[in-house]
Amino acid sequence: MARAPQPVARDTPERDAALGNPTMWLILLEAFGAGLVLVLIVWWTMFSGRKRGERPPPED
Repeated sequence: MARAPQPVARDTPERDAALGNPTMWLILLEAFGAGLVLVLIVWWTMFSGRKRGERPPPED
């Protein structure tokens, strides 16, 4: 008969090691920074167009 998985205790060394791993926090911080830079680049390019809109088409 199959046994149900046991819940992991909150104060296990494995959990503490995962949360206290500085490499993981550094990767998350770097990913957040890259996402922020991406959003800023998109924001900058969205509103950096001509102040009075596009030029009117030439009249023939």
